[in-house]
Formats: sequence, C-alpha cells, structure tokens
Amino acid sequence: MSTYQNIPRQKLPLSKKNKKWREDCVEAYVNLSTLGGYHGGSSSRRDELQRLYDFYNGEISDEDYNYVLKPYGKTRKNFPSKLRNYPIIKPIIDLLLGEKSKRPFNYTVAVTNGDVVTEKAKAKNKIILDNLHQQFINQLNQSGMQTGVPSQEVELPQQIAELFERTYKDNRAIIGQHAMNYILQQQEVHDKLQKAWFHFLISGEVYTERGVRNEEPFYDILNPLDIDYDLDPDLEFVEDGDWAVIRRYSHPSTIIDNYHDSLKDSHINQLENPTQNTIDSWLMHKSQTPDKDPWRSRLVETITVYWKSRRKIGFLQFMDPNTGQIEELEVDETFRMPAELKEQGAQLSWIWVNEVWEGTRIDGDIFIDINPVINQRGSLDNPSKCKLPVNGRRYSDINSANISLVSLGIPYQLNYNIYKYRLELAIARSKDIIAQFDINMI
Repeated sequence: MSTYQNIPRQKLPLSKKNKKWREDCVEAYVNLSTLGGYHGGSSSRRDELQRLYDFYNGEISDEDYNYVLKPYGKTRKNFPSKLRNYPIIKPIIDLLLGEKSKRPFNYTVAVTNGDVVTEKAKAKNKIILDNLHQQFINQLNQSGMQTGVPSQEVELPQQIAELFERTYKDNRAIIGQHAMNYILQQQEVHDKLQKAWFHFLISGEVYTERGVRNEEPFYDILNPLDIDYDLDPDLEFVEDGDWAVIRRYSHPSTIIDNYHDSLKDSHINQLENPTQNTIDSWLMHKSQTPDKDPWRSRLVETITVYWKSRRKIGFLQFMDPNTGQIEELEVDETFRMPAELKEQGAQLSWIWVNEVWEGTRIDGDIFIDINPVINQRGSLDNPSKCKLPVNGRRYSDINSANISLVSLGIPYQLNYNIYKYRLELAIARSKDIIAQFDINMI
C-alpha cells in the first residue's frame, strides 16, 4: 500500500525538478489515490456511491433483499411473484432538480482591491472638477469674454455628487462582468450547475474543476466516482487540501481535442492503439456507459493530478531613491543581488512556500503538462497560501460517514418494495380472494 514516503521530495529548487521528478510525482499521487495503482481503481467509497446512483435509477440489488428472498439461505423457484422497484426516491430528486432550475441565477462582479476607495474618490473629484470648470466657463461667456468653449447647462455640484454615488461603477468591475457573461454562456455554467446539484442530491458530494485549457477558460463538473483527494480533517473544501486526483475515460478524439498542443506524433499513434486494456477500462466504468458494447469500446484512461509542491521566494528590501522610503519586492529563486543594491545596503531574505502543480497521465505512460499551475489562487497576506483548481465539499461528514438525500430514503424504498412484493404473494396465494366474510356479517 502506498504511503507518503513514496512521494518525491518537494522542497527542491526548480532547476532540480526535472522530467523524471515530475513524472514520479504524478505516478506517486495516482498510486496514493483510490483511482489506480495499489488500489486497482476500486474502493469501498466508490462502491457505496455507485449504490446510491443505482437506487436513484431503480436498479435492484439482490443483496438488499436477501433476508426476504432467502430467509433460510436458499430461495425457492417458480414463485408467483417477483420483486420489483416502485420508485419513491426518484420523483423526490426530480422535483428538487426542477425547483432548483427555477431559482434566479443572479451574479455580479465586485472589486475588492485595497485601492477601490482611492479610485472612486479620484473619479468623483474629476467629475466635480469638470462640473465646476464648465460653470466657470459659463460665467465668463455670460460676462462677454471669449473663452472659445460653448456654454452648457450643468447641475449643481451637490446633485452631481449624489448622482455619482448612485451610478458609479469601477471600470475593472465592468470588464470583469463582461468576462463573466462570456464564460457563463460559453461554458454553459447554468446547465452544469444543475448537474452539480444532481450529484449533490444523490451522493451528498459535489466537485468542480476550473482552469485554462487551450488558452480558453473551462469549467467542468466532476463525477464523484472519479475523484480522490486528501485534506485536513478540520477543512471543509477540497480546494484547501494537499492533493486531488481526477480520472476520466475518453475516446482518443476527445483527448486530442483537449491536449493537442501537448501531444507528440508518437502519443497520437499510441492513442490509435492504446496499451492499456480498454475492455477492462470499460467494465470498470460501465456504470456510465450502459448502452455500449465493451468489445468495441475505445475508452482511454486520462488522470489529472493536482498537488502542492514547494518553491523558494525572496524578499528584497531596498531604499527608493525617489521617495526615500524602504520598499519590499518579491523575487524568485533565480534572482541575484545587483552589486549597486548591495552597496546601498539592500537586504535579501529567502523562504519556502507552497505552489500548486498539475500533471496529466494518459494511457498509463504518456505524461504531459507537468508544470506549476499558471493561475495560482494565492493570498496577498500569506505568500504560501494557495488553493487547488478543484472545488468541492460533502454534505455531512463531520465525525461520521457522509450521507445524502438518497441514502436517507433507502430504508423507505426497501420497505415499500418489500410491502408490494408481500402483497402480490398474498394475492397469488388467495387466488384473488384476500378475505372471506360471513354474509350475515355484511
């Protein structure tokens, strides 16, 4: 069984994080997860989640009814009744899905930078000064002086200030809003949020992945069966964890669409004839492709790994010759102190901080895109604090096993199916006569 001793050392300079180190990191985290390696791609958690999806779809497992169908360890043949599923869970889930789709999808972009107040004050001062300037020109024109600027009707400065407070929008917020509108439409976020709500109702777990792929932003809803991660017991969100592993089964055409910039000719040739057993991959993933023939399936395993590595950063303190104030600048590990700054008394201190890395393994031995994540979700206050590009949470896993709405309804579904089964047996035994009454009693 894999342990953290198998993970390569992370406190290394970037110059020593060579190709072998990067591939070993991806392989180590895959083996550490329950999606491959030592676990063989199966786990009790995955089996339990699969059971919840089967209950939603009305799939009957004989193991849930053994105490009814096999009370003495054996079952009788040619029974006049058959155990069937009478769905009471699915209509409830579908109702909640419909109610969620009717809720308003309101969103807005807000600027929270520290200079927001300053920028707003500058804009307010400018519009008031422009107003006063125009009033001054109007007065000069009325007195007969030739200003060369036509007079215009303007409001009082107090009214201008009130109007500004009601209508001011930061240009950065406007640009961000336009970008958000594009992403929401291009990525079909509204429909994907419905899918995320579907997973949350059934499994009690929901996970999303976002980032940049082929120079375009992407937002994906992850299947809870195909993600594994590790985070502190007191943390709630996956993005704050130490690592996350995502597995997908895709056709070669889909893989080329997503990673064509990183694939070589030899990689594409291998995708034409995958080295892994695609039939076994299909059987492992058959719950998601029930209508396909395994003998013609060409699904290829793709695993993406995110983990927190270490990087060395420096803080350079020097005196600004223009202001005479001490300035501090963050530099990377390749920075070398210039002689002139050293003579001026500049100081340089080094620390190690976290940095999120990513890597992808295709068909078991194709490693691509193993680099630091381009857009690090960091913090201005803590240079070491960073988040994984995977968001997610569980419904109720504090000091106990996680539950979901479907898991709460399973006992009622089982009892209802058993009741209908027993009722059908009783009708069959009585030959359609359930009870006999004396006619005098009637």
